[in-house]
This record gives sequence, C-alpha cells and structure tokens, in this order.
Amino acid sequence: MMRKVLFSFILAALLLSGCRSKDKNEEYVYQRDPDVAGTVEKHLEKDAPFAALQEILYIDSSRDKIYDKARSEGIVENCRQTIYDRIISDYNKAIEEKKYEKAISIYFSLLAIEKTSLIGNPDITQLYLQAAENDYEKENYISALYKFYKYLNFTKPSQELLVKYGDLSVTQNNRYMLKLIAASMGECDKKKEYIEVLNNLSSPAEMMKGTVTIWVNKGTKLQYGVGVPDRSIGSGFFIDKRGYVITNYHVIESEVNPEYEGFSRLFIRLPDAVGSRVPAKVVAWDPIFDIALLKTEIDPEYIFNFSLDNSYNPGDRIFAIGSPGGLENTITAGIVSAGQRRFLPLGDVLQVDVPVNPGNSGGPLINDKNEVIGVVFAGIPRFQNINFAIPSHWVMDLLSGMYDGGQVAHSWLGLSMYEKNNTLEVLYAIPGESGCVAGLQNGDIIKTINGIEIKTITQVHKILNTLSPDTLLCIGWERNGKSETSYIATKKRPRKAMDIALRKDSKKNLILPLFGMQVESTGNYVFKEGYVIKKVYQGLAAYESDLSANDPFSLRGWRYDSRMRYVAMQIYVKKKKAGFMETGLQLVAYLDDNNLI
Repeated sequence: MMRKVLFSFILAALLLSGCRSKDKNEEYVYQRDPDVAGTVEKHLEKDAPFAALQEILYIDSSRDKIYDKARSEGIVENCRQTIYDRIISDYNKAIEEKKYEKAISIYFSLLAIEKTSLIGNPDITQLYLQAAENDYEKENYISALYKFYKYLNFTKPSQELLVKYGDLSVTQNNRYMLKLIAASMGECDKKKEYIEVLNNLSSPAEMMKGTVTIWVNKGTKLQYGVGVPDRSIGSGFFIDKRGYVITNYHVIESEVNPEYEGFSRLFIRLPDAVGSRVPAKVVAWDPIFDIALLKTEIDPEYIFNFSLDNSYNPGDRIFAIGSPGGLENTITAGIVSAGQRRFLPLGDVLQVDVPVNPGNSGGPLINDKNEVIGVVFAGIPRFQNINFAIPSHWVMDLLSGMYDGGQVAHSWLGLSMYEKNNTLEVLYAIPGESGCVAGLQNGDIIKTINGIEIKTITQVHKILNTLSPDTLLCIGWERNGKSETSYIATKKRPRKAMDIALRKDSKKNLILPLFGMQVESTGNYVFKEGYVIKKVYQGLAAYESDLSANDPFSLRGWRYDSRMRYVAMQIYVKKKKAGFMETGLQLVAYLDDNNLI
C-alpha cells in the first residue's frame, strides 16, 4: 500500500512538472469604473478634487466605450461642474482662512488646464506676498523669508518691502536672503548697511553657540546578558530665535515611529552647559529626507541660516560642527567632494571630505560665507572621510510646512523611472497610483511637466518637493514617437512606496522595476518558474550581473523583507555570454530606491 502511495506521489510530481501554472500573484490590471459619479464622489470625500478632475480629463481624451453612457446622459459634465464648484469653494475658504499655500496649490493646478478664470485669475505674485506677510505676522520668520524669496522670483518688490525683509534677514541672520535683497536694491544707505553686515562674518566660536547635542534616552538594553544604557546621540542647530532646532530623523526616530514600542525621552545639551540636559519635543519629521524639527524653551545665542544656492563645486571649502561621540564643540574642516549623489529616496546629496563620526548626524555643514549648505546625515563605515549631507535647498522646500507639525507629506506620481542620456523612460507604473490611472506604461518617455523640459529624475523630485498632494500637473510624454499629454494629480507618497506593488502585482511584472530587466514567462513548473529575458536596462542590477537579452532562467527563490527593505531573487540562468552554461545567481534590490517619482 505504501509503495502505491509513494508511486502515485512521484507520478503526480512528474505530471505537474510538465504543466504550466499561474503565478502565485496575479498580474495587476487597472480596471476603470464606468460609474463616473461614484468615482468622483469617492475622490471628493477624500478631499482630492483634482484627483477627481483627473478622471474627467481622462474621459475627455479617452475612446473607452465604458464611458459612453455617462457621456450621453450628461453625467460627465455634471461631475465636472461639481468638481469646479468644490475647487472654487476650497480656494475661497483658503483665502478666508489665510491658508495661502493651499490657495497657491489650487492656482497652479488650474493653471495646468488654463482654468484660473474659475477663481478670478488671481495675481500669483500677490498670493506669495500675502503668504509671506501672513507668516511675518505670526512670527514664522523663516517661512516668511522663504515665501518672500518666491515672490522675488516673480517681480521686483518696492523699496519699502525690500527694506522690511532686508531688516528681517539681518535680525534672523539670514545672509543668503540679505544678499539677494541687497542685489535687488538701488544705491542707498540701506544697501550699504546690508553689505557691511554681509562682510562681517561670525567666528567659529560664535557659531558653536548655536549648536546642540541631541540626547535620546531609550532606557536600558540587554547586551551579553548585562543591562547597559541605551542612548542615541546626535547633533543639531538652532534656526529660529524661538528655540527651534534642526537635526536628523534617525537620531530621534524612537520619539515618533509608531513601530517603536520602548521607552524614549528626548533632551538637548547646550555647548556650554556641562552635564545639564534640557527637555525638547519633536514638532515635525521627514523619514525620507532624514530631517526633524525640534522645539525647546531656550533663547539661542546664535541662529544659523540656510543657503538656497545649489551650485556647489568640488573643492569648495566647508566646515562641520557637531558632537562626534558626544564630544561637544567639535568643528572640522574639509571640502565638497561631489554633488548630486542620488543616495536618498528623493533628491540628491552632497558628498563631502570632512571628518564626520557617529554623533555628527544632524549638525550643520557650513560654507565660507557662514551659510548652512547642508545637514550632515551619514558616512560609509570603514571608508575614511566619505560622508554625506542633505543640501539645504531641499530642506528649505520642506521647512515652511514643518512648523505646522507632524510627518511631512510628499507628493508623487507613482512611477518607477529609468534615466539615461537626458531621457526619462517609464519603467513601471505602481498599481492604482496616479501614473497608472493616467495610463502611463513601460517605454513611455516623460518630456515635460507644466511646460518645463524634464531630463532627470532629480528635476522631477525638485518639482514634486514643492507641491502638496492633490496638485494637478500637465505631463507631456511620448509613446512610440507620438506626443501625448496627460493631466495627473499628485498623491501622498507612502512611506514604503514600492511595497504597494509587491502586494498587488506579479513577480513577472515586478522584476522590471526591481532588477532592471523585462522578462517573458515560459511557464511555471514544480519548484520553479521559467522566464526569458527580453530587455536589460544598462546600469541596473541585471546589467551589472552580466545578464543579457534572450537569456533563459528559472526563478528558484523570492524573498521580500519589509523590515530590512529589500527583495532578493535566486535564479538559475543560462547566460548567452557564458555559452548558455547554467549558473546560479542571486540579485538583490533595495526597496527605497531613488528612481520613484
């Protein structure tokens, strides 16, 4: 009897090995809903009128017959008017409540479809000025100066305004803005006064008074069976006379990360207060850019200012101030090694050759004009003086909104991109996200955003970094050489963006954005899934592993680790370059990659 059972099992296994089966995960296909009114209502309930408008604009350009009934019965036009009424109401409410950032976002969304007449064709320069004046009245001076900087980009202010914000720049030690304002002024006594201030540089000893040591007490941890103190130590610096401090998110993560369940208490230590600690609280944080804003009840002796300049040159002289190993009042000198290193999920970073050690995280990186050009955040272990800093212009894009508190919300389109030779190709559209809803797919080339020519992922990140979720954009793109236009509403970028695709789509489709190769299934068999490579993207994981088009392979293992943020794929491949001899290979993809927009 046992022999018969064993024989039956072996026979079944042999039969199954010759039969095709479906992927464990079904391939994702976006299903459009013919219930236009219901779809629009769902978006409006989520306070996303421009996502609702994206649906209507897609129907306008679509030939999908599923919308014929909605068109013929006037449902589409009724929905369009409902959305317009909501947008007008939101704009008027934003102006009434002095939420000018919201009003500005609505203005630019309507500008993308040439419909600013809905809100009376407001003067965008006046919106920026009103935003700056509102922050000035609330004593949010950093935000006021940043919005006045935006205002400067559109028009030449009156002498009265230049003096007002020039004097504010002096009191806030904002040397970058003072330089811009002085350059905008005609010859006068005030301009001479400002130039004199700019020529008077603070000494390193003065600047150190504006730095702090960040101290997070996480209680006691067991190490080799013995309880030892668990501490996080970093650096920070004052940016506001009301006691606001900038540091790294990873230094204070235990204070705000809901996944952390232990004890955590946050303090700062002033440079001249040996042994004493001052309580602090986290106001806002951004895990993606590794930035946090803290508040203390201290009147700082020195406040730092951010430069908005992003033209860094290798060899530029820089200084870092911080508390390496908890040693306060430490200043080190070096140079900029390189710019535009794509190291974080968004934006780029500065590579610097300046001595930085554990404890320096969150400290200021300063140029020879006393301006903060970056926030130190990381180094590479075992590699001396290869360190990185978050450029200040990225931080300033976020800082104005951080005073409102909470986690920073980033906008995204839900697309995985491939950048080569000043061309941006869509690798993959994340299931259900804005780019997918707009119909973008692998091979499409992004050409413009709101009329601005786009050539790099960093360019797109810079645009998105200044936008709130549910901002409508006009995207120019090409498919097979044919120019197309789509209107896409940004959505809130998830903390773990790529994980959405891993939950919803098949391995076959995910191999492309994760490992950089387009594959075709040749059938699934017992213990393995068969594929053949159709295309390999230069510079990505598959290319670096020497794989090429027409190489057949079988997928033997797939591991997705959400906590460690990677996907590992084990394959047996017959490489064309190796005479089609079968070899085992493991490819690993980091999930928080910087090719997502």
